[in-house]
Amino acid sequence: AGVSTASGIPDYRGVDGSYRKGHKPMSHDDFVTNATNRRRYWSRALIGYDRFQAARPNEVHAALQALQRDGIVSLIATQNVDGLHVGRKHGAKGVADPQLIEAHGRAGLYRCVAVPWGDDVVDAPCDH
Repeated sequence: AGVSTASGIPDYRGVDGSYRKGHKPMSHDDFVTNATNRRRYWSRALIGYDRFQAARPNEVHAALQALQRDGIVSLIATQNVDGLHVGRKHGAKGVADPQLIEAHGRAGLYRCVAVPWGDDVVDAPCDH
């Protein structure tokens, strides 16, 4: 926990985290079934966009990657959505990494709720 805070990503559960200030995460069901909730979610996400965009992997990310590369760690599981565990080597869209589980997904990788799961993700605006 807290690996990305040194990169400028806020710790939501920490002393100054938004959870302590009353922020409640939106459930998946509330997101996919209500367009107003989705608009609120994306509006809030835009507030932190510049911080996420500017963040770069730090020494801990590099150490984890080295442990993986050297075969000491075979899998990394994270709740972080910042994508810093894979560095910038995969680009903004990212590439699936079988040695990384991003439990909450990755900011920057989105799927329109109206696109069936078997279809490719597209870089088109989503009205849903």
